[in-house]
Amino acid sequence: MDIVEIKSFLAVIEFRSFTLAAKRVHITQSAMSKRIQKMENELGVRLFIVEGSKITLTEAASHFVPYARQMLAAYNSAIKSFKDDAQMLQHHIVVGATVFVSHYILPSFLSYLNTIDSSLIIHIRTMAEHDIEDYLNRGTVDLVISPERDLPSKIIATQLWQEKYYYVANKKHELSQINRVLSLADFVNYPSIFTQKSGVIRDKVENAFNEKELNLNVSLEISTLDAIKSLVEFNLGWSVLPSKLISNQLKILNVDTKEIILNFNVFYLKKRMEERAITNFLHVFDKWQDQNSMDEK
Repeated sequence: MDIVEIKSFLAVIEFRSFTLAAKRVHITQSAMSKRIQKMENELGVRLFIVEGSKITLTEAASHFVPYARQMLAAYNSAIKSFKDDAQMLQHHIVVGATVFVSHYILPSFLSYLNTIDSSLIIHIRTMAEHDIEDYLNRGTVDLVISPERDLPSKIIATQLWQEKYYYVANKKHELSQINRVLSLADFVNYPSIFTQKSGVIRDKVENAFNEKELNLNVSLEISTLDAIKSLVEFNLGWSVLPSKLISNQLKILNVDTKEIILNFNVFYLKKRMEERAITNFLHVFDKWQDQNSMDEK
């Protein structure tokens, strides 16, 4: 028998009613009867005599009550003790992150983590944006830090920060030589370099072109921003990159279009929202961001 059955037994003892006991432990009367029957089979004795709405305790039930209460008390004590001790234990957490996040955001955060008294032990798993739901459902990762994405309601999404992206090209590129504000129409005859379709930034740029009834001329599709940056530096096309990836070889182009600002979110399953490792991670990450904000002022 397990602790759930012990709680059910004691509920019947308290209420002298399968119906009321079932309500107390939030199950049906039928499920309550099955639990008691399972206990009776395991103990090899009848615990209750049911006559209509009247329930009578057998001698065996009366004899078992103090043992059941001791078992429940021991269980509650063990849970409380473990929760108290857990505050002092290390908490391992697997963080899924896109390439940009794992390469350019998390190293600084991990460095900060080493300077504080934290029980968090973080394991990073680099992953693609479109794998978020699958990885969380399988338990491959505990949470994911990634650009914003529409996901089912069972997954909580909380914004962590925003990243501004810029139209860029090699300083020797033809677009870099134009001494005026560029329009999106200026880009259509020049090849661009982006991630595969369904990437958030690619989608935003394509939508901007579509609104102007223009076609985005994509010549190369590369999976990572680092690779895109390298190809743009070799003057093989223009692209859109965050400030952290813009090197001295690249020029930020002045374009007459709305800014590209991307929300970076943390995603985790709603059913795990109160787990200590996840709440600790979010708390420490928030403190790190606050410190970064103060350092930048």
